[in-house]
Amino acid sequence: MKRMSVLLIVAMIALASAAIATEKNKTTEHTDANSALGKDSTQAMQAMQTTQSDTGDKIVVYYLHMNRRCQTCKKLEAYSHEALVDGFAKQLADSSIIWRVVNFEEKDNEHYGAHYKLYSQSLILSQVHNGKEIRWENLDKIWELVGHKNKYLSYVQSELSHFMSPSDEKSNNTKK
Repeated sequence: MKRMSVLLIVAMIALASAAIATEKNKTTEHTDANSALGKDSTQAMQAMQTTQSDTGDKIVVYYLHMNRRCQTCKKLEAYSHEALVDGFAKQLADSSIIWRVVNFEEKDNEHYGAHYKLYSQSLILSQVHNGKEIRWENLDKIWELVGHKNKYLSYVQSELSHFMSPSDEKSNNTKK
């Protein structure tokens, strides 16, 4: 039983590592367009959103981290990814939900920190309609729940489900 658990954990880590590497490559592609426009965060965010090949409605789930990454920070990322894979595999597969991991302290990614008013690692839900962000929400309870994996996974899945519902008026970060 213990051996099975260890194998499962190793498989999850391998999957997460592969996803992170893939997302890092995707993020690099998007930041090239941002750097061409300069450092104004509004222009940079617009460039990022309009260079995405995504059309129609999408939810982008960003795990935004800093240069310094402790074990807890890595756990935040792993749990967030696990919550998406376990609860939204179909939406990830059809790209109606997009998972992105971004270091917002890197020079070409600083606009994320400014736009989302970040001061530490964060999990952001962003609704994108026809290439433009129309609203977003910071899941600020991840730090409180990181010591309770099942509660963490449930929180992320519940908040994302609520964010995806058409009648959601919860977010105060709606663009007019």
